[in-house]
Amino acid sequence: MKPEDVDRSESFRLDFVQTVLKVDEASHTVVVKLEPDPKRYEWREIRDRRYLYDRFDNIAISEEAYHDLAKQVTGKPIYYQPNKIDNIEQYVKSRSPIINRMIYFNHLLLRISRKNF
Repeated sequence: MKPEDVDRSESFRLDFVQTVLKVDEASHTVVVKLEPDPKRYEWREIRDRRYLYDRFDNIAISEEAYHDLAKQVTGKPIYYQPNKIDNIEQYVKSRSPIINRMIYFNHLLLRISRKNF
């Protein structure tokens, strides 16, 4: 599958813990190892398949999809992105209805998934 073939209408985030493996002063490059943040993720086995489970968003990413993603970003540059939020309190207040709706639906999904697993 090519990157342009991926449906990006729904996005999600992945948080990583970084470990510096190599620094090359001459080329101004750093090689890092990225691992899913253990505060947010855990590996689970569901119906004989491994998934990276996101405890915050209540989603599971198949091990195959995770490795496909890793292949796509291996060797690619990581760019600095400055904060886009000037006032965090105002931002959270504006997002509260959406966040509350997400929490409510995740709670419902969790209740349904507990019945199925």
